[in-house]
Amino acid sequence: MQPPARHQGSRRISSLHLALLISLSFAAAVGQSHAQGTKPSILAPLGLPKVTLTKATTPDAKTVVVTYSVLGSNATSIHFDLYRSPASDETKNSIQSVDDADPADLTVGEHTVSFTPNAGLPPNTALPYVVVLATSGGQKSIVYFRKFLIGVIAHGFDRWAFANTLSSVSLVSVPAWEATMARSLKSIDQYDDIIAFNWTQTCTLPQPDMAVKAASRLASEVVAKLAIRNQHPGDVVDLHFIAHSRGAVVVTEAIQDMAAKDPLLGGSFVQVTLLDPHPANNCFAANCPTDNNPNWASFARDSGNQLTRAAQIAQMRAMRFQQAAHDPPVTIPPGIKKLEVWFQHTPASCFAGRPSVEYEMNLWGEVDPPALIDQSGLLTHPTDKTSCPEAIGHNQIPALYQTQVVETGKLNRQSQ
Repeated sequence: MQPPARHQGSRRISSLHLALLISLSFAAAVGQSHAQGTKPSILAPLGLPKVTLTKATTPDAKTVVVTYSVLGSNATSIHFDLYRSPASDETKNSIQSVDDADPADLTVGEHTVSFTPNAGLPPNTALPYVVVLATSGGQKSIVYFRKFLIGVIAHGFDRWAFANTLSSVSLVSVPAWEATMARSLKSIDQYDDIIAFNWTQTCTLPQPDMAVKAASRLASEVVAKLAIRNQHPGDVVDLHFIAHSRGAVVVTEAIQDMAAKDPLLGGSFVQVTLLDPHPANNCFAANCPTDNNPNWASFARDSGNQLTRAAQIAQMRAMRFQQAAHDPPVTIPPGIKKLEVWFQHTPASCFAGRPSVEYEMNLWGEVDPPALIDQSGLLTHPTDKTSCPEAIGHNQIPALYQTQVVETGKLNRQSQ
């Protein structure tokens, strides 16, 4: 005897329902994956565990934190592979591989695990994506986050801005070296964005707090740029600050200001490059505030080892300006991940016969307390670029960094 028709119909309806449920579940998984920036994985057979990665990020620029869910039933193990990749869907350039068999990480529900690759997570514009691949029971799930890199450049006292101030001409452009470096960082080193900070209209004013006020404005500009990380969950923005001379005060003050404004800055790899840092303040000389032989510059001297008339005028003007400007010391804050300091103490006599303003007065980079205070613990060996034969002075240091570092195409850019 054949079963009743309604039983056959009941079985057929159940099959249709099952197919529909599987289809809807897959569609929902795909939709959720796209919304969260993850790659959809093949559904596990009914009753078997399924591991789905939902988010990856870094809270400190060295640790990868991964959030995932175990569905269906407890997993037996999960294998995690971490990569630095040129694209979000490429699993190349392995940086860590871990088998996780901890029972606490395998139960049904949401979990968070952390990994610390040996090389950390420095910026690398050739491999901007951190990709995580999880394998469990033959199934795979992928999640990623991107590390953007923004360069921030700040000039110091600009003599051309000073000349235009005297002639009542408004200067709107940054110094030539800064504009060149900004273009190179983007075109050669592939930085995602650049801030060529312009404070030419106040950098030459003989008034206190000009550098500090500029720092507050710079901090606001950088924080606004950080919005790029909101495009995808988990993305972070690394920052590379490059400053010359008095600009070192601007960037270090700005970093401290930003840390208070943006708690998410902790996930950023913050790198600071100071090029001949020189806060405008006579109190950093040996005998503050009036020292006839300041130790922050070298001046032209005659055959009797006396300052030339032109050098006396240059010294007087510099000391008057620095006394009025009264910059705070360059304070390198804790929390930055990499620090470079280039400086020179080239004697002014090395510029004799050369078309250079450094012959009368060559400002020196300040790399010792109290002019420079290192709270990061990273200032161990500043790079001494003093050179008499090459006549490397205060104003030549940015160009030297441009040719020896920026134009190599290897600054924060290494293909593995």
